Amino acid sequence: MIIDKTHEAVPGKPIATSSSPRASTAISPSSDPRKQSPPADLYVNDSLHQIRVCSPNLMNFVYVLLSQIVNRIKACLNVTSGPATSIQGAIPHFLANTTEDFFLKTLNVLREAADFCYDKHEEIPCITCPHKAEGSMFVMVKLNLSLLEGINDDMEFCGKLAKEESVIVLPGVALGLKNWLRITFATEPSSLEDGLGRINAFCLRHAKKD
Repeated sequence: MIIDKTHEAVPGKPIATSSSPRASTAISPSSDPRKQSPPADLYVNDSLHQIRVCSPNLMNFVYVLLSQIVNRIKACLNVTSGPATSIQGAIPHFLANTTEDFFLKTLNVLREAADFCYDKHEEIPCITCPHKAEGSMFVMVKLNLSLLEGINDDMEFCGKLAKEESVIVLPGVALGLKNWLRITFATEPSSLEDGLGRINAFCLRHAKKD
């Protein structure tokens, strides 16, 4: 059910209305088919602040949502990380007309970037790179927080790094790897060198004093 005000609406309680409501939808939220109640029509009037559930047996299965929440959900449904339709339509043309040399050059660029990234991480004491990247455009590295001062986890590391050095890396906790980092190397060699240099400077600045 969608309402504009919640001060008179209580989940699971029928709410009277003084106007003829407009039919909106029907739900039956129980996840157990054996306990599934028959669907109830939910009546909504956009000009009012109240709603009424017509089937009393569904009073305990009613969800009340702010209209702002519903609007946010609708906005999220319009966002996608995939390519635009026009780009999708052009992909077959790209694949059919791109020479093999292009792909070989791209692989060589990524291979050199992966090697450079791995070597630079070896120079940063508090970061360990267990494996050189193979077939990807990023690398996962392990943080040794015992060598850092004033940094308690990967989230804090990434936040301070962004604030102090304007370098953005993904905290591993977002991927289920606490106190790890995901560093992307699919960028210009000069930008990659600059970024890794800033990470090194940041780690040295926050290193524990002997």
